[in-house]
Amino acid sequence: MSSDPPRSPPWLVGAAVVCTTLALAVPLGRQSSGSGLGAGTAGAPGARAPLRAYGARAATADPTFLRTPTGAAFTLSGVADELVFVTAGEFVEFADGSAQLIGVIISATEPNRRFRIELDFTDETGPDFADYPPPGVPMLELEPHAYADAGGPVVPGEWHAFRSVRGTLSGMGECAGAVYEITNTSPMQKGFGANGRNVGLGLAGSFHASLVHEAEGVWFPEWVEGALHLDLEGVSTHALRAAGARALWLPGFGDDLVLVSGGTLTELSDGTARLRGVLASTTAPEIGWSLALELEERTGPREDGHPPAGSPKLELPLARYVPGGGAIDPDHWRYYGMVSGVLAGVGALRGAILEVEGWGPAFQIGFGASGASDAPGASTWLTGRLLQQPLGGARLPWFLNQGDVSVELLEGSEPAGGERSFCARRAAFDAAYGLAHGGYLTDGYALWLPGVARDLVFVAGGRLDERRDGTARLSGVVASASDPRKRLVVDLTFAGRVEPGGRRDPFDELPKQDLAPEAYAEHGGPIDPAGWRTYATTRGSLVGLGDLAGAVITVERLGPGFQVGFGAGGKNLRFGGSGWIAFHATSQPRAGMLLPTELTQGDVSLDLTSACTQCAAGAEPEFELSRGPIAVSIEGLGHFAFDPTGTFEEHGDGTARLSGVLRSLADVARGFDVELTFEGRVSPGLPGHPPAGSPVRGFSDAMFVEGDGPLEAGLWHYYARWRGTLAGFGALGGAELSVAGVGSDFQVGLGANGRNLGYGASGAFVLEALRQPALGPPLPEGTGGLLRVDLWTGCP
Repeated sequence: MSSDPPRSPPWLVGAAVVCTTLALAVPLGRQSSGSGLGAGTAGAPGARAPLRAYGARAATADPTFLRTPTGAAFTLSGVADELVFVTAGEFVEFADGSAQLIGVIISATEPNRRFRIELDFTDETGPDFADYPPPGVPMLELEPHAYADAGGPVVPGEWHAFRSVRGTLSGMGECAGAVYEITNTSPMQKGFGANGRNVGLGLAGSFHASLVHEAEGVWFPEWVEGALHLDLEGVSTHALRAAGARALWLPGFGDDLVLVSGGTLTELSDGTARLRGVLASTTAPEIGWSLALELEERTGPREDGHPPAGSPKLELPLARYVPGGGAIDPDHWRYYGMVSGVLAGVGALRGAILEVEGWGPAFQIGFGASGASDAPGASTWLTGRLLQQPLGGARLPWFLNQGDVSVELLEGSEPAGGERSFCARRAAFDAAYGLAHGGYLTDGYALWLPGVARDLVFVAGGRLDERRDGTARLSGVVASASDPRKRLVVDLTFAGRVEPGGRRDPFDELPKQDLAPEAYAEHGGPIDPAGWRTYATTRGSLVGLGDLAGAVITVERLGPGFQVGFGAGGKNLRFGGSGWIAFHATSQPRAGMLLPTELTQGDVSLDLTSACTQCAAGAEPEFELSRGPIAVSIEGLGHFAFDPTGTFEEHGDGTARLSGVLRSLADVARGFDVELTFEGRVSPGLPGHPPAGSPVRGFSDAMFVEGDGPLEAGLWHYYARWRGTLAGFGALGGAELSVAGVGSDFQVGLGANGRNLGYGASGAFVLEALRQPALGPPLPEGTGGLLRVDLWTGCP
């Protein structure tokens, strides 16, 4: 396991920079309202005592009561018609009758258009006031049968309203520099059914926006009319993913822990919150923890005691924050002063109990709060003590001196059963717990198909994507370890997910338990099948390549449903998945062996990890007359190839990374060190697949399934955004180019590189010269190029 410290060790943070406008994290003890740090600061001018806090999201249209569905939180004619919150906004009501709305909204159709919204609500009125209702209230936008006078559930006479709303809308991203002043043109009404979209608790009203500062590169009208329609949630749940390479850093207990199940931050209107998730080590997948943190003593912007003493915790370069000229503003973060909880060991650590509490700065939430990026995130430091050692042979330290939580927040909730992606590899055999019998190979396998091959392993792709709708998809290319010319394209779908503790079909079979009996909890072992999630159905196909070209094998469930969890792969204690299958050939290979046509028992047995590393090399041409394994072509600079190969890593959080050394095919003494990052993965079966303008097909239609060919672009996955740098060496030494994807999304899959039928990837990009070479001619300005690579596992 890695032993890298957090991005800024606590003993260095206070001394790293001097900044009068931001309070730096000083690790003097556990943060709470009664700690040695004091009871918090006096807060910003005008600070108030919060009464209730709600999560604010775009109001969801209920077709029962609204004929015209809409999903916008804000509409601003001429600026953006559909603006939604990046993560839930914050609507806070104060004891003095005022309220505030804070958050970041983004255009649903133009994601680069972002704004920070800050609104103050005053002059509240309600049914107990003599002057209620004010003019303009109630504003009735639902169908007539929604209201009480027609027998519906909504009673407008119980709503409250704010007569005065003032604030700002500040541009971010491509809108940076733009500032609109907001003034309401009607009272803002709050209550059940008040948002005009459904009968839940909501907020709605209209406003006028005047441009007081122009954007740096985008034209906006001087004034616009707008409206807001919000759902207000007493319980606001955010999906979580690791910020950077890990979610938790716990030296001695797992210093590279990522979320593999669950992963939620739930905030309640009473000022408390809870964080839940199951974590596994990326380097030792058999090590895992179930995390449960309780958060209390919430303080938000412009509230009493904001920010708490010792906060914020600043771990990015100072230039990224507002005082240094950056975009991250800790004044908009919210905090929880009390942090406590437990981590219960799973997998090889089953039985271990680690009690933890917050240490130093308060738990912080907001844009840039993770300390790893400027995305919405959260972080805190932890200290703890071990209450109980694992039941197995592992021994852990008795004390955690310092740990780190660093997560990013995603839009929407991801309760257990949310969207997750894993790299799928053959389940490695563990001699201590695995059973080698009945043809089960001690080397491990991903698929065991008697009559086809008993040692199929993933050689490209290899992904298990679990979706919010309770389904999952296993995809990739497998080949026989003993005869690599036997290859199959895997496309299996699992449906009917049941989470741990969920209700199962009483006639369903017991979990598939392929490990030695002493591995399981009922015999005192570390693996508890009760913690697995299972799928009720298995369906799909295996399509032949190489010596199996022309073959089509149909697959269905046999016996227990496909299972996912620690030890579920059946060959070791790691996080994995497995399931027996019944298969038969519906089409035979065009040459060579005959495959079983009767239903035959097979097996799927996988190790699942959060990061998939594959080799990347220039795509070898198969149907073109061009020569050589060209990986990158750049206008004005020529063709480049990896030396010897690059690496392409896909992560479970929807991101990826490509790195390596590129050398010019014309002059190997010159080249670039390449570092690219990819975000916004869109997989088959998910909304937005394929993205607009995709796929880009490098072959004729006859090569795709629509023309009876072998390629199926519908199985490719995409990355919406990619960027990075090229750093020159040799004759290009000193040069630095920024890379940004352009045109269609970066595509990955069989035939996706447009040069051969193998597993690969491709995308177009534009370049900007940040620095010219120290010697030699300058690089061309405003140029672009094309990236096309072959991908496979087992890098040299």
